[in-house]
Amino acid sequence: MANFIFGTGTDGRRVFRYLKRIKKKNLFFFDNDKKKNNKKFFGTKVYNFSFNKKFNVQSIYLGGRYMDDQFHQIKKSKYFGKVKIIKTDRWKYVPSVSEIKSKENDLKKLLQKIMPILIKKIDFIADASTLLGLLRKNYLSSFSDLDFAVKQSDMKKLHSILKKNLSKKKYKILIRKYKKRQIFFNKKEIHQIAVIEKCDLKKREPLNLDFCAEKKVKNYYYKIADEIFYSKVPEIFRKKIILKKYKDRIFFPIPKNFIKYVELCYGNSWKRRSKRWKNSQSKRYRYIKNF
Repeated sequence: MANFIFGTGTDGRRVFRYLKRIKKKNLFFFDNDKKKNNKKFFGTKVYNFSFNKKFNVQSIYLGGRYMDDQFHQIKKSKYFGKVKIIKTDRWKYVPSVSEIKSKENDLKKLLQKIMPILIKKIDFIADASTLLGLLRKNYLSSFSDLDFAVKQSDMKKLHSILKKNLSKKKYKILIRKYKKRQIFFNKKEIHQIAVIEKCDLKKREPLNLDFCAEKKVKNYYYKIADEIFYSKVPEIFRKKIILKKYKDRIFFPIPKNFIKYVELCYGNSWKRRSKRWKNSQSKRYRYIKNF
């Protein structure tokens, strides 16, 4: 009986490592990317979701923010009527202790090197789940990435600093620009800069620093969150910034009135872990189509 994991991204890889750790056998991947069909990944096969009848599927594991979409896609298929569909809890299907320790050690080295430079030269804050992790005193290495909001006019400078100070052998620096005008952002302005560690994915997930541009218009700061949502934050949360200590001489810039800010982002229950948080639950996010 075959056990499938839907998706080869961060959450799919996390679930795969967990299932291997508990000795689950006959593991395969489904992926909607047709280019990955019949390719090898993590020593096993990946198949496009257009189902191949030769498999006797016992269960399909889902993970991440798109679980509901994956679930509906499976239910629409005629092949999976009696298959067990498992929506994984990210707080249960966690990395091993050795994975977290390895990633945490490398994260501290990266942050100790780059954060003091950025704090001096760039206008930015630790944002979203990273700020939440700091306040909850989580291991930041347990997150898929670290989120930062950066003043739009500083994005080019940020890119130069990262290129100058980070080794090409250890990190990839990816830059994304707007392909068209979106709300207040112009075509070809830098939207996002990602620093991604080069590591063995079979052992653990790479470090990922995600810097997203935000722009002040009148009394608000705007940022494109994804294809559906944009962020709108009152300027009061950007006027006064303080440094929040993480560990081992590592500090993050955060809004001085950070409690009000996380309540804006995550509501009054932000101290409790949410199994399936969505941007639509936040007061800061708005639908782009309604702009």
